Amino acid sequence: MYKSRLAWGNVIFLLGFTATLILLHGISPDDSTSAAGAVGLLIFALLPLLALAGVLVMSAVIKLTTVAQLTHAGLNNVIGYTLLALGWLISIGLVAVCLVIGYLWISTTAN
Repeated sequence: MYKSRLAWGNVIFLLGFTATLILLHGISPDDSTSAAGAVGLLIFALLPLLALAGVLVMSAVIKLTTVAQLTHAGLNNVIGYTLLALGWLISIGLVAVCLVIGYLWISTTAN
């Protein structure tokens, strides 16, 4: 169960992250209409996709913490370790992003 959750979470996150990079890279500073459309697409389509993938990855990474759990899930090979390393990278990145957003929100609302 956690093997598929980890694999699908990684794939969905990488697809959404790649689409986000392509979308935000194509915005020119002069065209405000395309920038607004790109940000709207990012907020309403890609961020929920990234959040869903992040929840899938984090729940799988948290459950797969011991060697026995990795062996039971069939992840004790190179592909499994690669998926797990990518899952940890995504999890740590999401926590860091949430901390930065929280810090910015608190620092801008504190008067």
